[in-house]
Amino acid sequence: MNARRLIADEAKERLFVLVQLSVAAETIGKPRRFILGDDLGPRHLVDFSLAALGPIVAGVGGNAGTQTLAVTVRAFATNQLTTSNQWRAVGREIRVALLNGLTIALLIGIGVSLVLQSPALGLVIGAAMMTNIVIAGLAGVLVPLTLERAGADPAVASSVFVTMTTDSMGFLVFLGLAVASGLAG
Repeated sequence: MNARRLIADEAKERLFVLVQLSVAAETIGKPRRFILGDDLGPRHLVDFSLAALGPIVAGVGGNAGTQTLAVTVRAFATNQLTTSNQWRAVGREIRVALLNGLTIALLIGIGVSLVLQSPALGLVIGAAMMTNIVIAGLAGVLVPLTLERAGADPAVASSVFVTMTTDSMGFLVFLGLAVASGLAG
């Protein structure tokens, strides 16, 4: 079988769930105006948008990491992941994460730019989404590999570490990019 086709298929299967979660970010503009009104200054609207979008970055990253974790643990259970092919599996998961990250970044970045009328915020969330999904893919494969090598059961122990990684890095990257871009200070 063609390895690139398999990676594309894997990315498509995971992408459906990630897109559903990302649509939530595109619906924030209307509730914001409904809850807070239109008379807020631009600083408050940016602050509210950052507070509302941060958990979405972390949540989508967590979902991507959990998907990768499930695939990795299944590969361990079926003896498809061994020491001889573990780096090939890591490379494959990075490529899947890059494909899904790019797709989600474009969708969410354009959606936020249009709905919240802030291209800068769209770029920030798109870059944060891309980065966190790649981090999630790495964590989802490297954490269980590391735990397996250390003699721990990756099916039991991995989820805590993957979730901690995607949540903390999601917020760090998103808010760090917001500060670096001048959206937050």
